Amino acid sequence: MRKFMFDYSFHKVIYIYIEGIGKMLLGANKSLLALTVVAGTLLTGCNETSPDPKSTNPTQSVVKPNAPTGPIVNDDLDQFRWTWSQNFTGKQFYEIKVQGQPWVTVNGNPHQLVIDGVYAAGDIQVRVKADSTQNRTVSEILTSTSAYTASSAVARPKSPTNPVQNDNLNTFDWDLVTDFNDVSDYEYSLTGGVDWTAVASKPLEVGDVDIDAGHVQVRVKANPAADTLAGSILISSQAFRSGVPVVIAAPTLPDIVNKNIGNTGYPNEVKTNGFSWDWVTNSNTKVTYDQPEHYEFTNDGGTTWQAVTYKPQHVGPKAYDKTKVGVRVKKNAIANKVNPVGETLFATAASTEFYVTRVVSMKSWNQPKDLTSYGTWSKAEASGCYIEYDAKGENPQFWAYAGDASSADKVPALLNKEFCDMPNWTLLGSTEMKAKTLVDSSYISSTFSSSLINDSSRHWSSEVANDIETLKVIKSGQEVTASFGTKVIVNWALPDTAKIVTESASTDADIKALVSLQNSNWQTTSADLIAVINKIETLVDQPLTPLLSDVTTADTEAKAVFDVLTSALVEYQERIDLLTLYSTMLESDSSIDNALKTTINTNVASTKTAFINLTALHTSFKSALKVTPALTALIKLTDQNTTADTAKETLLAAMDGADIHAKSLDLFAAAAAIKDFIKANISLVSDLNSATHDLPKVSNAALISALDKLLVIFNNLPTSTEVDALNAHAVTGLKRASTAGYSVTAGDAVIGTHFAKLDINGGYLLSATTYAQGWRCVIDNRDLVRQRIWTLLKDGLPNGADDLAFDASGAGIASVMGAGGLVESTNTTQLCGRSDWALPSKGQLTSLETGTVNGGDTIDVNVFPHHLALNPKYDTNRWLSGSLPETKFWYWAAEERSSDEQKTYHYRTVNNNSSSGSELKQGDEDEVVLGRLVSEIKLSYQLLDSVGDATTNSDTAVCAYQPDTKLTWQLFNTDDLGVRQKKYADVLLEVSQLNSNSLCGKDNWRVPESTELVGLLPLDRSVFRFNDTAAYSSYRCYVANEENRWGRQLCFDMTTETMGEASGTSAYQYRLTSSDK
Repeated sequence: MRKFMFDYSFHKVIYIYIEGIGKMLLGANKSLLALTVVAGTLLTGCNETSPDPKSTNPTQSVVKPNAPTGPIVNDDLDQFRWTWSQNFTGKQFYEIKVQGQPWVTVNGNPHQLVIDGVYAAGDIQVRVKADSTQNRTVSEILTSTSAYTASSAVARPKSPTNPVQNDNLNTFDWDLVTDFNDVSDYEYSLTGGVDWTAVASKPLEVGDVDIDAGHVQVRVKANPAADTLAGSILISSQAFRSGVPVVIAAPTLPDIVNKNIGNTGYPNEVKTNGFSWDWVTNSNTKVTYDQPEHYEFTNDGGTTWQAVTYKPQHVGPKAYDKTKVGVRVKKNAIANKVNPVGETLFATAASTEFYVTRVVSMKSWNQPKDLTSYGTWSKAEASGCYIEYDAKGENPQFWAYAGDASSADKVPALLNKEFCDMPNWTLLGSTEMKAKTLVDSSYISSTFSSSLINDSSRHWSSEVANDIETLKVIKSGQEVTASFGTKVIVNWALPDTAKIVTESASTDADIKALVSLQNSNWQTTSADLIAVINKIETLVDQPLTPLLSDVTTADTEAKAVFDVLTSALVEYQERIDLLTLYSTMLESDSSIDNALKTTINTNVASTKTAFINLTALHTSFKSALKVTPALTALIKLTDQNTTADTAKETLLAAMDGADIHAKSLDLFAAAAAIKDFIKANISLVSDLNSATHDLPKVSNAALISALDKLLVIFNNLPTSTEVDALNAHAVTGLKRASTAGYSVTAGDAVIGTHFAKLDINGGYLLSATTYAQGWRCVIDNRDLVRQRIWTLLKDGLPNGADDLAFDASGAGIASVMGAGGLVESTNTTQLCGRSDWALPSKGQLTSLETGTVNGGDTIDVNVFPHHLALNPKYDTNRWLSGSLPETKFWYWAAEERSSDEQKTYHYRTVNNNSSSGSELKQGDEDEVVLGRLVSEIKLSYQLLDSVGDATTNSDTAVCAYQPDTKLTWQLFNTDDLGVRQKKYADVLLEVSQLNSNSLCGKDNWRVPESTELVGLLPLDRSVFRFNDTAAYSSYRCYVANEENRWGRQLCFDMTTETMGEASGTSAYQYRLTSSDK
């Protein structure tokens, strides 16, 4: 492996031509970028060729610039961009050739091509121009790597028209595009499409600045909410010229930052070659250039300029001449603002010097890490690396700290990493490591010493014998044993050029073969999809089920190819990135044959073009996978329509009650299937539109045409109105079945432990009936007096049909309460035969906890389908690393917490206990809160006086009799805790006293059971007027006659509607009851 000789400052060699002497003096390190000084003028020279008598001076050496690099095709903007050739950073040095046209000077970088011009890959060529006065020939050519297509193939707004340019007023105006009548619909660029800013006023004021023709551009801006792409561009045809030349002053106060130079002890010497200055403010425009990215620096007297990333800026590793290091404001420094290059501040007046910097901390392979605000180094990030130089600031080597490993088995896991955006880092061989660890490493800053190979630490190395690798630990030139803290420090080197050539050729051949193969597969898939769509269009009112197998085959094959292409894109992107890195590095190595460089660059460019084609195929198969579900759903819907029509006709024809009932359930199911499709249709149509939009237009015209026909079919499918009509027939059918004498017994309708299924009319349904077949409610068999019925959820989904605000109907938000809300609409339709639906109390909600999870009570999802809280998709463990966010499903309760908040409740899940909460009423809640309603017969009471006679005077009534439950309840006429609270033993004494006195004519008074106390809810407060007292929460519950497993009385809190326990030594509330004999 050849160690790569690299200097990110991009200058290594200086050829000096002394006028009058006529010979070249060669500086150090011939392998890298060279500079030529001819009569005091700096020019780039990388490759020497024979003199061209037609364009150069044959008595002087000919300079051939490097070719520009980094071709960027912007098909949307019809622009071609590239990276400047070294030392040629102005458009005046370049010329462009469009297929069939002569070479002309570029109009900028990017170069603006003819709008909507169509060009094949390779039709656009750019090169550095020849200049006979400087003995310079043209460079090699850089070509476009992909095609330009007419933007008319893409649905986007048209370009503005009628450009009006006024250089005197510095304005640019245009006519508006139809349907885009507000200036806020537009955006502009003053930098040839690099930056875009929203238009605030019209005409556009560009300022008194120099702007090249084509660089002022206006278009309709993108609007993702309306699915509108950015529009076609109107470009300026003339340049703007400033009346008074704008001059950006040079920065001031140059400062070279190297710390504690000459110190041998604390504080340690820190060489950073940092360069700092004061920000520049333009005296005319008052614009302040106060960010590092507004500047660029040079370390070679202005021949090359590099971007500033921080202040102070590290300028390179060498002991530079201060007169060669400078900084200036760069051209167009602030996004979408125009300014010329500023004047240069050189470091000449700085009080200190630049020094050789042996170690530089790097962000990426060619960008140093920012210095701290104090001008010192900081360690490279975990993904960063280091460049180490020799004592002259030359011969760079890449190093990275991968971690520590106390044993050999822990090393491999640290080696499969990228550092500084470069793969393939390796350990040094043991021989190299021994030599390296014998070198005095005192030049390494203490900041970096633990991250680089030094002469005092243990380091892992590699030794290969007979193709078997052995890991060895080296310290100070000797093999030693591993211990805690043994370092894994890896090295990166550029492969041999011949190997890079081979790899670039094989990559290009491999990807082209893959493109060819998968393009053939795509043609087959496309043809299959077109055939199915055409058959669907042809087979009107006929069964389409036979087409399902064709769609399934197409989907399976498309998925298989899509997965292959997904993996291939990752693989080839990595290979391209690596080859591009190699290519970029080799550009600055003049020891490499230019023909080899050209071969590598050509192969990489060809591979990138093939990669674009591979990406297009990947997009095509992705589109196919959006089409196949739509086709499947459409085919099934067609058959479901037939099923629904058949079910409707057979229902109308049925005469037997049982038959009518069965056919009604069939029609419900058929309507539900169509409704499911209608709900999915929005997503399916969106996917079809996306597939049509994303498909590459040029090669898929036939498929796009077929998809357009498919969209028309989807837009004419059944609507929810038609589904409602089918359901109405099914509802009528159930009523007919009942009239005909058919009914399901309560015993046959049982579901779960305490419930029975009801249909939409309130009749019993067989236990096996599904929601799709018309199951809409359940009745709670535990309270036959109240006959409590519950609604089922429609889907239970977050943001679904049941996820409702409490009362935001006035704002057009789906709500539980208010006009058109769940309660009102359910009562209007008399769901399940009831018209008194309401929100349940918390106690009623908890009564549904007849299931179990993790040993605790929860709602039974078999009784209440669409309760999704136990679904692992939503019930996640938030404490586990990498788990998805949890979703809690709350239910609105009848109780109000405040005027702005309503109480809520959620049931126990695997990962969460049940709990109560509250949410804002007006639709501002950010939780999933569902609406489930309850209906029950309200119990009525007869007030009794002390002898048991009926009375209407609540002030003299001492008992309340409920005829349905046949229970008489004790009443109180005070909330005085002295009367209302007693220890359980005293409550039993009162039972004896009441029986002795035959209160209300009863002599069998007793302490109620817990279920009887619960049965009082929802409490009729006009009867039980003093139920709530000021008792402390622990003592406000009502004692029951049962004991828990610890021998304590059960105690029911009617405020929180929860069951607790009572201590025999404390006083609690009570209410006695008596049963009819």
